[in-house]
Amino acid sequence: MIFESIEMQYEIFRAGTRKDANGNLITITAQDLHDTAQSYNTQFHEAPLVIGHPKHDAPAFGWVAKLNVNGEVLTADFSQVDDELAELVRKGHYKKVSASFYPPQHPNNPVQGKWYLRHVGFLGAHPPAVKGLAAINFADDEDGIVSFSESEWLLARVLRGLREWIIGKDGIETADKIIPDWQIDDLKRVAEMPSEPLPQFAEPDLSTPPNKENENMATEQELAAEKAAREKAEQEAANAKAELAKLQAEQEQALCDADHKANADFAENLVRSGSLKPADKDLIVQVLDFAEHPEHVTADFGEGDNKKSLSAALKDFLKNGATILPTGETATANRAGAKTVSGSLNKSFAEFAEPNALSHHERALALAAKENISYEEAARRTVQ
Repeated sequence: MIFESIEMQYEIFRAGTRKDANGNLITITAQDLHDTAQSYNTQFHEAPLVIGHPKHDAPAFGWVAKLNVNGEVLTADFSQVDDELAELVRKGHYKKVSASFYPPQHPNNPVQGKWYLRHVGFLGAHPPAVKGLAAINFADDEDGIVSFSESEWLLARVLRGLREWIIGKDGIETADKIIPDWQIDDLKRVAEMPSEPLPQFAEPDLSTPPNKENENMATEQELAAEKAAREKAEQEAANAKAELAKLQAEQEQALCDADHKANADFAENLVRSGSLKPADKDLIVQVLDFAEHPEHVTADFGEGDNKKSLSAALKDFLKNGATILPTGETATANRAGAKTVSGSLNKSFAEFAEPNALSHHERALALAAKENISYEEAARRTVQ
């Protein structure tokens, strides 16, 4: 269970000049505290309640709902205080608190120009730098904000931009395979605090001397991890792009193969019906393939000495084809009615007539003779 609110103001800081946890001499006046209280906005940054002064503001055991100033003392209203922290405070494990602020000009300060509360740290045996504050005592009525250094912001921005580019080019499914949203969120959650130290008003812990070499090593390791993550993302993007290109090529080839089979079946049916010579089948198939997929079909036809351009082969085919409209003597209306002694058609007409047309002509002549009507009327009535 979590206490929804604790209706009480707790003293968290007093105006004055003192050293922060980093050894820097800081002056915060009563007016500064008034500005801090007035500019505090949980929509911009809700200060969490934490144990000590963690590098990350996590985990959060509660939140600062509101700030007020009483003389030279900054007070806070706590909300959603976790049972675990409340119980530890009631047992006396954490009696004091220490405030951490964003300096007025700090890049992560949500309200530039004012001191802004970053978090409130509960202290056990470690004494606060600000003395004389009232002890914290919870009655029985009652996911931290993470700040990023420039390097983490840059990496997160690069990965976000790369993901958006992949979505625009190849779709969200491909982007989810390469750079899922949760990976970018994880990067933000583990991001380091800014390199510029924030004022934390607890006495410095002198039991462990600072080790600059270890700090440098940590920074190098972080940069190496960022570089490795970026290179991995770029490689995964390249692999996904290659895989997508492969799939597209396979789909295009499958489409070409299907169209080729349909064209081959079409040409084979022409051969069977007598409309196409078997020797011309391959040419017709290749012409149809080229018309549908010019980027995948060669423009040459034949092999060896017989190899020629597809255009030239098609022209030869058309020149050697059957005559559609004869240019010799053709049947006229006068000749249409002419018969030989045996009653057959004029030889010059029969020589050029198509079988179907010849049959129709004979039916028209028979009907015209039988009913004594014009040839044109007989032809219209006997058409099939």
